[in-house]
Amino acid sequence: MLEVNMEYRKGVLFIRFVGELVKDKINGNEIENVDDVLSTGMTCVVFNLEELTMIDNSGLDYLWEKYQMVKSKGGVAFLCGIHHSTVKRRLKRSRLLTYMNEIQDELILLHQC
Repeated sequence: MLEVNMEYRKGVLFIRFVGELVKDKINGNEIENVDDVLSTGMTCVVFNLEELTMIDNSGLDYLWEKYQMVKSKGGVAFLCGIHHSTVKRRLKRSRLLTYMNEIQDELILLHQC
């Protein structure tokens, strides 16, 4: 199961994933809601992975696509809460962290974006 929570505060869109970001769960309504919100031109986005327990290549591709979407609008995207060992390992192997900045806590950005 995948749950997505979004919150917009002080110019920052926080997207929090709970569960598994894997192929068979990327096509749900909650993911479509993320796409709809990002297409409005958000320029500072934080993907919080604190409660993400699994990510596969499709999930990594999804994050890459969302990063590209934000960047194409002149924005910045961050990852935070990378605590689960499997998720951390997959992100490091994907080199996604080379492009997206990792921050310790999502609240850090409330004063920077």
